[in-house]
Amino acid sequence: MAYDIEPQEVLPAIGEVLEGRYVLESCISRGGMGAVFRAFDQRSGGRVAIKFALPHVLDGAERTFREADILAEVSETPDSGIPSLLDFGVLGDSAYFVMELVTGDDLETYLSRHHRVAPKRAVEIAVSAAYTLANVHSKHIVHRDVKPANLVMTESGEVSLLDFGIACPFTPEGGEADVTGSPRYMSPEQIAGRAVDHRSDIWSLGVTLYELLVGAPPFNRPTLTGIMSAMLTDRIVPPSELVPEVSPELDEIVLRCLAMDPSHRYDDAMSLVADLLSLEHLSTQVDESPCDSGVMRIGAVVPAPVESAVAFVESTLRSNEGEPARVGADATLEEVGSKTTAFPLLSLTKEASVAA
Repeated sequence: MAYDIEPQEVLPAIGEVLEGRYVLESCISRGGMGAVFRAFDQRSGGRVAIKFALPHVLDGAERTFREADILAEVSETPDSGIPSLLDFGVLGDSAYFVMELVTGDDLETYLSRHHRVAPKRAVEIAVSAAYTLANVHSKHIVHRDVKPANLVMTESGEVSLLDFGIACPFTPEGGEADVTGSPRYMSPEQIAGRAVDHRSDIWSLGVTLYELLVGAPPFNRPTLTGIMSAMLTDRIVPPSELVPEVSPELDEIVLRCLAMDPSHRYDDAMSLVADLLSLEHLSTQVDESPCDSGVMRIGAVVPAPVESAVAFVESTLRSNEGEPARVGADATLEEVGSKTTAFPLLSLTKEASVAA
């Protein structure tokens, strides 16, 4: 899909040549903070992708170079599932970087055509994405924007993870604390503006897997406050209740990813991979005991009790001190689409959320 560029946005024109080398051919994607162009590299004779910060983004050049640094780090592992960084530069007041061009359908586009994915294929996609996240997390980076639009199915059948625009380092104490991301895929701690770690990405991948299986995310409300309210009050409907082909064992995996308290989710992405891969053997044998690495096998996964989930989300949302934000919280998500967006911090009690 090609995107038209508004005249007032100071971005390069199609046909422009950067550094006497990269010929811009089309704008292939746009998010809340950046635009990605397809370009022809006259030196190598191949196609590349070039990402620019949008002009309205505060500290856009700094953010762009920071994303380039993170991309270089997480893509250095062979077969990382992440496009390689190739080059970077400055154009006027804007910065850009050049990366490997990934071709294929992103999952958002695929779902818009097919509504949902067969459980076996959904599991294969989740395994590929989880392997990629395991590599990212091993570098102590949390992506913070895992969603169908940022996962591309390549011609080889693998899944590539794109857009590290809001990725950040994390420590045992967590990472950056702000309300930036795509609300339907943000974890409770992220949507409340608390510091996040790798388990926030596991939540987001769980939401994505849920959507692949049933055709919609679990908290599909039109506003940010509506999503927060649903987190407090709504029961997550197991996928099998909506799609009978989904097994109870796969239900348990999805619900564990979607535990409100991060400590009740998978400890790491490879633990999730192990349980997803074990689904292939469900018809013959299920190992219900923890394996040597401490990974809990299918059958031993117990979702967190509803009471503790509500308590965690309540304490998370109450932790933002001060007056509740009054601007932007009720903007409909249709107004921002699937773009990555910065929202105001919210202070929300269970009672307020019910009334929202």
